[in-house]
Amino acid sequence: MASRKSGLWMTLAAGESLERQGVPRSESGRFDLRGIEFPQPRYRTRDRGVKSAKDIIEVRNVEWRDLDLSGANLSELRLFDVGIFNCIFDSATCRRWRTWGIEGSGCSFRDTDLRGSALGAPSSGRRSRYVEVDFAATDFRQTFHHSAQIIRCTFDQARLKSIDDRLPRNRVHRLRLCGAARGRRVQPVPRPRRPEQRECDAVRRFSSCEIQCCPVRRPRHA
Repeated sequence: MASRKSGLWMTLAAGESLERQGVPRSESGRFDLRGIEFPQPRYRTRDRGVKSAKDIIEVRNVEWRDLDLSGANLSELRLFDVGIFNCIFDSATCRRWRTWGIEGSGCSFRDTDLRGSALGAPSSGRRSRYVEVDFAATDFRQTFHHSAQIIRCTFDQARLKSIDDRLPRNRVHRLRLCGAARGRRVQPVPRPRRPEQRECDAVRRFSSCEIQCCPVRRPRHA
């Protein structure tokens, strides 16, 4: 089965039917693509130390639905106007993703390695959106999310150190964050509605957010 999966990345990148390829379903009812590996780009150092890459995989205008990509190696993908629905990326390696106009809904990225990724770029004026996505224990270090919409997502025990400090400028609604959030301005807290919430005044544009076990500090220069 492993050798068969190695050739399915082209089907997935092209948005073609996995049903026609005879891909079985996992226990969750999703197409079983666990452990699949996308080819990695080749880097070459040119003049003055500048690196250039060959064979970077671009995925454009497709829809990924009902996929189980647990433990997959999907690093270095370029995703343009891709819809990702009801998919599992648990324990997958998704380092250095570049996304434009992504719509992610009902997905799980538990314990996923997203280090170095840019996840919030708009496309044709449309924001990237993440709705009801489980980011528990996800590694977000050195990631960027500027302009993304984050709605009803969970970040329990996610690794947020050195995350892009512009995260509070995003449109974030009904966020759930458990565990310590270390780093500048990464304290997404609700707009104060009761007197006891006034210490959360500094961070804006978050609404109906739930914070558990997370020390809230007033950011400097707020």
